[in-house]
Amino acid sequence: MQIRNNLESFEYELFKIAQTKEYYKPLVQATQEEIDNVKKQLQQ
Repeated sequence: MQIRNNLESFEYELFKIAQTKEYYKPLVQATQEEIDNVKKQLQQ
């Protein structure tokens, strides 16, 4: 369990560094059309 906690802390630190250097860009919300297209593909 300790190893997992360390890894999660490390991942979070990497995320914070990436965010400050603007390597991380939050995703844009999908449009309703994109959502519908994916739903349609999954139903085939």
